[in-house]
Amino acid sequence: MAKKIKMKKHKYLFCFALLFSTVACETAQKNENSKKEEILKVAKLTPETFSESEVPNDIKQLKNVKIVGGAKWKDIQGDFLLVLAEFPVIRKPNPEASKSDIDSVNHAEVQAFFFKNKKQIQRFFIVETAPLDVTAKFIKEATTLTDADNNNIGEVTFLIKHHTRGDVSPSSLTLVTFTDETKFQMGGTMRVVDKKDKTNTMGGEKDDKGFRNAPELIKKQADQIWEKFVEEDFETHFKP
Repeated sequence: MAKKIKMKKHKYLFCFALLFSTVACETAQKNENSKKEEILKVAKLTPETFSESEVPNDIKQLKNVKIVGGAKWKDIQGDFLLVLAEFPVIRKPNPEASKSDIDSVNHAEVQAFFFKNKKQIQRFFIVETAPLDVTAKFIKEATTLTDADNNNIGEVTFLIKHHTRGDVSPSSLTLVTFTDETKFQMGGTMRVVDKKDKTNTMGGEKDDKGFRNAPELIKKQADQIWEKFVEEDFETHFKP
């Protein structure tokens, strides 16, 4: 009789140990799944609201600067901030006045500042200088934040329309994509189209060699943004 009781006791201990082991395994699995979910949550691209109040003071204090847009987000690389700044057309002394009869020229400028974890890692600018008509402006609605290649690292793309001209030539167009510390760039001209006759166009050239080493999906995304904004009608083009 004593042996039977002993055997039952061992049986209960075995069952308890098995139950404890099962619960421990399930708990460990839940903890592991929780960790994976947390990693995914951190890795996910998280756009945030861009506010001019977050623009560094050294940019705000630039002479005649106007903050016209930007973007802000978090990804697996950290916190990112893009600031787009324009400077109004002003008259400046001609640096080549000694070689010509022109004493002064018009000067237009735009600059893009890119920050990672509050440290500036990239800067892009375009300056147009000429005696006559000059323009340099961001196409504000073209600024786009994506993760086209799905690697949990954001790409921000912006477009600049600019020209120096004394005739009816199409404006130049420049597209830039920043992704972490890498920059891709393409350039060309606006495609000017007659609304009444779509076959009547001028411009529309594109040089995308600056995207030669870009991942395929990032290049595809840039092409789509370019096509969305490259076209303008004759009436808009000829407005003073």
